[in-house]
Amino acid sequence: MINVVYTSTNTSSQSIDSFELPTEKLINYKIHVTAGNTTWYSTLDVSHDGIQASEQQYALAKSGIIPLELTVTIANNSGTVNVTPTVIPTTFSIERNATVCNLYSENTLSGRNIKTDEGIGIYFNGSNNITVRQINNNIFANAEIYVTSGVMGPIKNGSIILTDTPVNGSVKSTEGDYQVVVSSGQKDNCQTQQLSVSVGKRYILSGNAYYIAADVDSYLPERDTGPSRIEVGSLFGDNDLGGYIATGIEVPFSIVFSPTTDIAVISTGFGDINNRLYLKNLQLNEYVPFYTYDQDEGSLYLKWSAVSAGVTVFSLNSTVANNRVYVDASNNVYINTLNCGPQQPTNKLALIYNSSGIVASRNGNAVVTSTDTFNKYISNAVFVTTPTEFAYMSSAISNTIMVAMSNV
Repeated sequence: MINVVYTSTNTSSQSIDSFELPTEKLINYKIHVTAGNTTWYSTLDVSHDGIQASEQQYALAKSGIIPLELTVTIANNSGTVNVTPTVIPTTFSIERNATVCNLYSENTLSGRNIKTDEGIGIYFNGSNNITVRQINNNIFANAEIYVTSGVMGPIKNGSIILTDTPVNGSVKSTEGDYQVVVSSGQKDNCQTQQLSVSVGKRYILSGNAYYIAADVDSYLPERDTGPSRIEVGSLFGDNDLGGYIATGIEVPFSIVFSPTTDIAVISTGFGDINNRLYLKNLQLNEYVPFYTYDQDEGSLYLKWSAVSAGVTVFSLNSTVANNRVYVDASNNVYINTLNCGPQQPTNKLALIYNSSGIVASRNGNAVVTSTDTFNKYISNAVFVTTPTEFAYMSSAISNTIMVAMSNV
C-alpha cells in the first residue's frame, strides 16, 4: 500500500499517479479530494493487458457537486492516472494498492511479454536493448546466467515418495535422505508406485541410486539374482518403458520414456535376498526443453555471435524430427528450411510458431513464413555455444513486435 498527497496548481489535465505495466496488473485507488470546504471521495479500479486499460470509478460527493473525473492512459510501458481540476488549489490524498503481476505475459506495444504462469519473458527497452527474464521471478538478466543444454520442464508429480506397496516380501524404509528397498530375493520382489501420465508426452524419471549387495546369495532358480534395479512399465512387472541397473557407487540416473497408456508403474528393488537399493531425489518431470514449453504455439528469441558455415546454432531435438536454427554452407541463417538471410557478426533472430507454421525475422529483415512446424515431441535444447541472449515464451508475439525485437 502506498499513500500519496498531491496538490494541483492549475486546472489543466495533470498526472496524479503512474504504474508500471510489467509489474502491476491491477491497481486500486482510494482518493480523498479537498477543494476549499468541499470534500469528495472516489475509488478507481484499473486493470490492463499491457496494451489497453479498463477502469471503473465510484464517487461520493456533496449534493449538487460533480466529482472530478479520473482518466487512465497507457504509453511507453507505463500507465498514467490523470485528472482535470475545476478549482485550485485542490488536494488529493491517495491510498494506492497494486496487485503485482509476477510472470505475466500479455504482449505490450514495447515488446515486453508479461503473462506466463511460468517461463522466460522478454524485456525490450529503448534502442534495441533486449534482455531476458529468468525462470520463476521477475528479474531480467543475460542468457548466460541460466541457459544450459537439456533444461527440463516442470516437475509433474514432485519428489516421488515410494508408497508402501511391497511385492513378494520387499521391505521399504528410510535412512536420512534415502529411500531404501530391501530385497526378499523372491521372484519380481519390489516396491511399486503408479503415476498418472499423458500419452503423447515424454517424461524423464531421474534421481540418485546405488545398491549394497547382501552377504547371502540366493541359489533357488525362482529367486531374482544380480544387482538391484529400477524399472518403468505400463503394468506392474513390465519394463517396456525403460529401466536402470544400479551399481555399488551412488550416481545420477535417468530413464526417458513415452507412455502408451495414462499410467506409468515405477518398480524399484529386485535382486538377491537382502540387497539394499538406495534412492535419493527421485522425481518425474515432463521431458521438454523449457518451462511451460507449449507444444502447439510459442515464441523464441535468440542472439548469437557468428559461427562457422555449416554449423547448427540451436537445436530442439526429438526422436521424430530435428527442429533447428543453423547456418548453411553459403552462410545463410535457416530455421529448418526457412531461409532468413545471410549471417552477420552478431545475429538476432525472433520467431513464432503454431500449427500453421513458423514466422521469423532476422536482424530487422522483413518477416518470412515457412510451412514447417515445430515438432510436438521435443526432448531437449542444444546450443553450439551459450547464446548471448535467449528467450522463450509459451505465447505468440505479433509480427510487428517481432520485427522490432530483431532490429540490429
